[in-house]
Amino acid sequence: MILLCPARASWLDVNPYTIMTESSPGKSKVVRQSLHLKGFQPEKMEEVIRGGRFEHFILSRSDCEVWHERWECGGFSVDAASYSFAAMACGVFAKDRICIGFIRGFTQPTWINGFECGLEAIQIYPPGCEINYRASPGCAWVAIEFDEAALQKAAMQRRGREVDLPQGGACNLLVPRSARQTLERMVDHLLHQTTEYPPMTGPILECIVDLLFHSQTGSVETLGKRWRHREALLAKAELYLRANLGRPFDGRSLARSVGATERCIQKHFHEAYGISPGRWARCLALHHTRKRLLESDHARFTVDGIAHHLGFHHMGRFAKYYQELFGEYPSATLAKSG
Repeated sequence: MILLCPARASWLDVNPYTIMTESSPGKSKVVRQSLHLKGFQPEKMEEVIRGGRFEHFILSRSDCEVWHERWECGGFSVDAASYSFAAMACGVFAKDRICIGFIRGFTQPTWINGFECGLEAIQIYPPGCEINYRASPGCAWVAIEFDEAALQKAAMQRRGREVDLPQGGACNLLVPRSARQTLERMVDHLLHQTTEYPPMTGPILECIVDLLFHSQTGSVETLGKRWRHREALLAKAELYLRANLGRPFDGRSLARSVGATERCIQKHFHEAYGISPGRWARCLALHHTRKRLLESDHARFTVDGIAHHLGFHHMGRFAKYYQELFGEYPSATLAKSG
């Protein structure tokens, strides 16, 4: 993608992003970034939102492409991205800013922290909030980050009082579709405008204030309660599966560890991830195996040894599962390592 820039702009080639900075006397620096990845490269998406840390996983074999754009100025930023493949991402947001997110398009249900995201909703992520995101193929998302003080200042100016914000976990809020479309148009204008000033940060914050006030009849804390149980259950299950990567999957032990029935866990996993807990456990182990293969010295380590350590004892099946997910055999991945 080519980004047009005004006078006194400079281009920097920084892998994996193309970065453009804009400067103007007495104004804050504007940074634009654009990324297009072909192939599954999760290490290049680790900081897909500034200051956050995210792991990415593919859920089934497909051609993988990622498009990502970022606009940042001072304490305000907008990230917009789309994945061509079914993916799962988990991690934490930056600890110094609030994030407002929404999903722009999808082919199948998309889940975040146990709730399904629709086209008439926005999500609020407090600073340092954990996220567990399952994207369907072709899913596109937007994340807007800012300081709480800037939001509350806009709320006081527009509504005469501060807006309630969640503390702790993420919250999903239903809003008018037309109002959310207004926010989407503002984001598009900000990402693609060819003049530096005036930026859309003020109007975007005012639009967010209106959406938050419209969705609230009381404290935001009461709005996400129906998703908290599912979110907590999935988080416990995730911790258990990661702690037992090298062991055979045991549905009963998983159920006991999270305090739920096997049927309940199956239901929540199918709703949130689109796959069973057993298949997700295998997918998680395959991703960790791939990471270990890429980090290991192929002259000192073998595929069999790494696979055994992560719970794969039938090498024929392991190689088949690995090739089906990543499009290459594990020996080819190990050959890429140093």
